[in-house]
Amino acid sequence: MNLLIVGFNRSFSHCWPSIQEKWLPHVDKIFYCVSRTNKPVANERSGEDGQPEWDLGIDATAGLYLDQAYVDSQITQTFRTALNAGVWPRWTPETLHNLVRYLYTISRAASFVPAERTAVIRCDMMHHDDIDPGEGNIFPVWHNWAGLNDRVAILEPDALQAYLLRYNRIKEYIGKGNQLHSERFLKWAMADFKIKKVDGMRASRVRIGGKVKKEDFGKGR
Repeated sequence: MNLLIVGFNRSFSHCWPSIQEKWLPHVDKIFYCVSRTNKPVANERSGEDGQPEWDLGIDATAGLYLDQAYVDSQITQTFRTALNAGVWPRWTPETLHNLVRYLYTISRAASFVPAERTAVIRCDMMHHDDIDPGEGNIFPVWHNWAGLNDRVAILEPDALQAYLLRYNRIKEYIGKGNQLHSERFLKWAMADFKIKKVDGMRASRVRIGGKVKKEDFGKGR
């Protein structure tokens, strides 16, 4: 099994030890595809206010860094389309923008990650459980919010491409009368694949500076 580390690098150095402990014993090759910025970040919703990290600082088979300003330049029209469809309750336009950024970022990994069984994890998560690689397409049951958890997954080769390239289907999804929502959009994009949900694979979000968010893993099931 391969490991693909994705997302926005805000706090990776605080997450890497748990990835080494829980994931690396099962991994053959490591890949990454992350966005980053050298500018301070202030986010009222997450409570963050500080300087994100820059390099991951790990050895990998292949990887890609994307400057966040470049990502923003590539998603302008898609974000406008999503925004015009409406913002979910308790979300802000910034929340929606960050989702579109994330979906674009992971889509770029599809060009260099091989079609092999792969675990995809966000780079800002601290992992708590020993991993059972199992078989098939595996998602955690916690925080699925009537969809599929979009923070960690183990995917077979055919499902991997659908998972990574869902950015390309945002307009199709919205065109069916949907507002863009992380977990529900993922469930829709993976509808052609058999999914196994498990109680494990728990991971907590880690904010800029290493503050670990207290998660309620009983929610969103």
